[in-house]
Amino acid sequence: MKWVVVGDANYGEGSSREHAALSPRLLGGAAVIVRSFARIHESNLKKQGLLALAFQNPGDYDRIREDDRISLIGLSDMAPGKPVECVVKHSDGTSAGGSPAPRTACGANCGK
Repeated sequence: MKWVVVGDANYGEGSSREHAALSPRLLGGAAVIVRSFARIHESNLKKQGLLALAFQNPGDYDRIREDDRISLIGLSDMAPGKPVECVVKHSDGTSAGGSPAPRTACGANCGK
């Protein structure tokens, strides 16, 4: 089972070294969903094959809980500028919806 990181604004600030992006990949991470990225770190995540997503509505960050299950739907149809559907299920059985989208145009790893 893959996992995702959910982060706040300017995620990765001070973590521009490639190992800061390499570690989540080696530990089985699939995506990073944030309010916003530090520029260099976002680029390094993509180079490591991690999906770098930013919430279309930054307020959706507040709807995520620590023990949520997050499903990213339709990745095989992913395209630059097209939102990725994010289904969030809380541990109490309720759900919250958000729609993170690529912050920048998808590179060569898009959809793979």
